[in-house]
Amino acid sequence: MPVGVQAHMRLVCPPPRSPETGAKTGPCDAPNNPAQDAFPLAPGWQTVVFEESIFHAGAPQRIALSRDGADDGFETCVLLDHIPHFDRPPVAPRMSRPTTYTPYRVSVYIPDVKCERCTLQLISVMSDWMHGVPIGTKCAYKGALDAGTVPRSLSTPACPVVYHSCAPVSINGTGDRNAACLAASSAANNASWPYVSMTPNVYDHAADTADFTSEYAIASAGPWSTASGQCANAWGTFVPKPSGMKTMDEFTALADDNSGRRELSTTSTTLVAQNGVTNDDSGRRELSTTSTTRAAQNGVTNDDSGGLELSTTSTTHVAQNGVANDDSGRHELSTPSTTHVAQNLETRGVGEESYAARIRPDGLMVWLLLLLMLAAW
Repeated sequence: MPVGVQAHMRLVCPPPRSPETGAKTGPCDAPNNPAQDAFPLAPGWQTVVFEESIFHAGAPQRIALSRDGADDGFETCVLLDHIPHFDRPPVAPRMSRPTTYTPYRVSVYIPDVKCERCTLQLISVMSDWMHGVPIGTKCAYKGALDAGTVPRSLSTPACPVVYHSCAPVSINGTGDRNAACLAASSAANNASWPYVSMTPNVYDHAADTADFTSEYAIASAGPWSTASGQCANAWGTFVPKPSGMKTMDEFTALADDNSGRRELSTTSTTLVAQNGVTNDDSGRRELSTTSTTRAAQNGVTNDDSGGLELSTTSTTHVAQNGVANDDSGRHELSTPSTTHVAQNLETRGVGEESYAARIRPDGLMVWLLLLLMLAAW
């Protein structure tokens, strides 16, 4: 059974089966859920958006498509392989803070096939020494080894750690699957994909890296870095986001209105409330009236400018966590939180974390008692 804990990558658009950031057991992060609508994709170049929750240098990604109605056939329809890792993101992603996740925006060529419910699969290969791929070695994706598309060899063992994320999609094409998948997998190579020389499904130690643009597309020019299709304006949960981009929460809460535009559905209130945000008419993200409890739990609320400030109901939680946001967005100690901060030995500075002096409450009590005894003496 797939495990959705401590994983490091997830699809954003098309929306994934699971909101977890991946799963070590493939081929997908969660079982197929018939209640989840298949996301429509047209044949041709289409942008796919995903995000990373924990940084792993040189970790490559791969996007593939299954057969219709089944979680198999990925190895015969690989759309783009050796998608490089962004090794210099402006903010290091932290799994506990989704707004720091690193977004990726890569276009792939969707094959001209008829598919009512195929699965778009994203894999992220941990190719560093920490995950069992020493310097000077390589590994192969287990799915490709099992399918026979990569020959088994002692010099190319299965990659020990691979994360998976899948999304149900529909494609209204007309072509033969085998021919269409071959054309799709060749499209990027024909357009001078920079990683064409790398062996498909085989990954050298931390070798797949690239520079990325400010909108998190691969910097090298080509159809893979051009936004197109249904997910052209999709964004991850990373903040800040460019104007006009939609977050994962917004995409998973979308429905088609009668004019064909995609807007928030009236049935998506619960999801939006769970995430503690809603969209007003101007497109800004503000607290929904139903999300007060969650906002209080997180100890923050959004003012009209989009900045983070303390909510009046969140004092207790802020005191527990030992931090508060002032008007400038910096994290500072709240007055009632001194004891907890001393216990956790942590304060937050501008844009990063630092460690406070190791003050322990029991040590202070000892000194206080000594002073009282000296005064009495």
